[in-house]
Amino acid sequence: MNDLNFNLMTPKELTTVIAALRYFQEAGCPDDMPHFEDESPLEPLEIDSLCEELNVAGGYDLYVVVHEHKYGESVFPMLSMTPIDQSTEDWMDRVVEGLDIDFDQDRGENLTLLAIESKTIPVLT
Repeated sequence: MNDLNFNLMTPKELTTVIAALRYFQEAGCPDDMPHFEDESPLEPLEIDSLCEELNVAGGYDLYVVVHEHKYGESVFPMLSMTPIDQSTEDWMDRVVEGLDIDFDQDRGENLTLLAIESKTIPVLT
């Protein structure tokens, strides 16, 4: 798998996606699903691999990101598979890329990162 980015997915959404994949794995693909006109569905072993990747080993970190800009503030939830260390030089780049926000320090904008808590996503088999 390529690097997957689930920074904006809530735990409830992620768990639902995994449950849907497992259901699809068991039930198989109906012949009339328009989603697979251009691409074939994943094989059961590919679904296993994807579910394992979605089940973040050891949990994830939940952050609140406050983006201060000329129009005020924007607040974003962010899930990260690895802790974000604000003492490193690239933490802002990592947050901006993960959230895909338009951020420019030269315009006087600022980012504040608040760590909330660590969570564990239940493994669905």
